Amino acid sequence: MIIVKVFNNNIVLVKNKKTAKESILWGKGVGFQKKAGQKIVMNKNDAIFVKEAESDWSRSFLSLSEEIPLKYFEVAKKIVQDASANMQATFNPFLLISLADHIFFTIKRAKEKNGETELPISEIKEDYYKEFKQAQLAKNYIEQEFDVALPESEAGFLAIHFVENEKESVKNYDDSKQIKNRATNDILEIIAENLHLDMTDEKVNFRRLKTHLKFLLTRIQNKEFFRDSKEDKKLYQQIIKNYPELLDCEQAISDYLAETFNYHLSKSEQIYLIMHLRQIVKQKDTQKEAENED
Repeated sequence: MIIVKVFNNNIVLVKNKKTAKESILWGKGVGFQKKAGQKIVMNKNDAIFVKEAESDWSRSFLSLSEEIPLKYFEVAKKIVQDASANMQATFNPFLLISLADHIFFTIKRAKEKNGETELPISEIKEDYYKEFKQAQLAKNYIEQEFDVALPESEAGFLAIHFVENEKESVKNYDDSKQIKNRATNDILEIIAENLHLDMTDEKVNFRRLKTHLKFLLTRIQNKEFFRDSKEDKKLYQQIIKNYPELLDCEQAISDYLAETFNYHLSKSEQIYLIMHLRQIVKQKDTQKEAENED
C-alpha cells in the first residue's frame, strides 16, 4: 500500500497499488514521520476502513476518530457487514459513523448507570421484523464486546439505524413491504365491512390481529405452505359450528388471498384466522355490554 495522505500520527489515507482503491488505515503510530508516496505495511493491530467518495464522510470519520476509540468503529464495521450480508441490503456509508457514535454513548451511559431511554419496540418489531431481528444480534454482539448488559430497547434503536440508512435493499424486499402493507389494509377493510367494525376504535385492540396478518402474508410471500391434518379438518368444522357468524368474513378473506396471491389457506390457517376474529368480536361485545350498563 502507498500513503496518499497523512491525517495524524494514527490515521493515514492509503491506496492499494493493484486495485487503486483508497482506504483509511488506523493504527497506533502508522502516520508517525510518514509522508505521501511512501510504502506502508499493515500490521495485525491496524484497522482498515474503506474510504467513501463523499468528502463529508471522510471529514465526519476523522472528526469522530478524535473523540472515540478505534474499537467502537471496529464493532460498528462488523455490525454493518453482518447486517448487509444477512439482510441482503446496502447501507448509507454514514451508518458506520452514526453507529459507532451511538454505541459509544450507549456504552458510556450503561457503565455510568445513567438509566435507559425508553423506546416502544412492539411496533418496530411488527413493522420492521427483519431489521429488528438483525438488531437483536447486533445488541448481543455489543454486549459481548464491551462486557455490559443493555436494555431490550437498545435493539429498537439499532433497528431504527438500519431502517434509516438502508440505501439499496434487494428490490423484491422493498416491493414485498408495500405489497404486504396494501394487503393488510385490504383485509382489514374486509373485516370491518363484514363484522361492522370501526378499525379506528381505540377501545378495541387490533394489534394481535394485525401481527397475525403480517406473519401470514410473510409466509405467503415466502411460499411457505401448511399441510392439513385430519385433526385440523375436524377442528375447523367444529369451529365454524361454534362461530357461524364468522364464516362469511373468513371466506371473504380466503377468497381475497386466493385471487390476489393465488394462495389457498389451509384449515389450520383458517382456524387461527377465525380465532383472531373471535377475539375482536368478543372485545366489541364486552365494550357494548359496558356501555349498556352505564
